[in-house]
Amino acid sequence: MLYNLKMLSLTLGKRILGIDLGTKNIKIVEVEKFKDSLMLLNYIIIEFKAETQISSILQTSQIFEENLGKILEEASKEFKTKNVVFSIPSSYVFSSYFSLPHMPISTLKQAIFYESKKYLPTSEKDYYIDWRNLLLQPVGIETTPKWFIFFSATPINFIEKLKSVSNIARLKFKAAEVEFYGLENLFKNVNDNIIVVDIGYGYSYSILITENKVIFIQKIKISTRSVIDTIKSLLEISDEEAENFLIKKGFKLMPEEIELKNNLEEILNNLSLEINKTKDNLEERFNTKIKGIYFIGGLSLVPGFLEKISEKIPTVPVNVFNPLDFINVDKSLKNLQIGPILTNALGVCLKYFYP
Repeated sequence: MLYNLKMLSLTLGKRILGIDLGTKNIKIVEVEKFKDSLMLLNYIIIEFKAETQISSILQTSQIFEENLGKILEEASKEFKTKNVVFSIPSSYVFSSYFSLPHMPISTLKQAIFYESKKYLPTSEKDYYIDWRNLLLQPVGIETTPKWFIFFSATPINFIEKLKSVSNIARLKFKAAEVEFYGLENLFKNVNDNIIVVDIGYGYSYSILITENKVIFIQKIKISTRSVIDTIKSLLEISDEEAENFLIKKGFKLMPEEIELKNNLEEILNNLSLEINKTKDNLEERFNTKIKGIYFIGGLSLVPGFLEKISEKIPTVPVNVFNPLDFINVDKSLKNLQIGPILTNALGVCLKYFYP
């Protein structure tokens, strides 16, 4: 559900800014819709130093609104449109799942709202509820299939903060969408059961997409920050130096860098073990076969990552997903290989244009 979108569906503009609030940076894309195609017109990435992560900006309502509003007001000068949609970080969203007996679609919505109340941390009045439903046949049992329900609950006060931020930044708030739902349109042409692994700076998730719907997410222990911390500790260098080292050399290390190489190898071992276990569990739970694993996020771009992780996940094709391979791009734009970093910002734009 694109919060606040349905009321505005008749007034959709041709251009929109998609904003992804990451842990360490903000990604902003400007996308234009022309007939049935989309074009990326421009983008910027606003970086923060390690000690000034966005999570610290979000600690209080006043700081959130004032600081983020000023940042976005300055950044928006690079773009022509003021209409904006936000990608809501998964870490600010409560999600869970449950099963319901088979029933007609016409009565399913009411049943989901009633059942989801049992899982929420506070009153249902505090949240926007969204869900995905999948008809699931129990393995090895000839019985009536059940509905598997994946649902998310976004705090209403967080959406209100985003609206306030937009006003301070002199932007026109149009909608907000949980970041993992934005993946659905991006992967629509894949049309297979896939796992998307989003490795962020501060947190990471694996997301199961089947029937073009997100139906399960699971947090992953490894993050880009944990890799940087390992490099920083072993080389006794600063955060900035460790980050630059990762960007430049990644997992392609020299023989004399054996200690660091072994430690980074262990991180990849743990990551692949976690992903393989998640894959096996999901295949069993949903009685399905995962046809591919796609990585997005900054870590997926570092040298040697795809090669190394592919070796450790041998049972299924593994790729880095670049959304710019499927979206038209203005000829003036450079450095298009960073597309995986822009995935969530682009995803929320697609949800806006194709709800």
